[in-house]
Amino acid sequence: METVRGRLRRFASRAEAVRRLFTVVLVDVGVDPAPPGPARTPFADAVAAVLGAWWPIASRWPDIGKVSPWRVACAVTGGILLAASWPVETINTSRP
Repeated sequence: METVRGRLRRFASRAEAVRRLFTVVLVDVGVDPAPPGPARTPFADAVAAVLGAWWPIASRWPDIGKVSPWRVACAVTGGILLAASWPVETINTSRP
């Protein structure tokens, strides 16, 4: 039970960074992106951004659409979405 609480606390503590990252993914991948509107809490905003980014990914690559939004979120974050430490900014060395 403590593990679940710890992960929820971690996600909540970095909710704004998660929201920003997945909003960027949504805009980069979406054909005509429509970022989700504000939710009631930063936590809910982050969850909405993750789901919002998953939808255009699932639409563009149908085989990925069979994968849950949370697996896509783990792939986007390099598997460290709920890790104890998370980089403040991601670095993509393959992008010009």
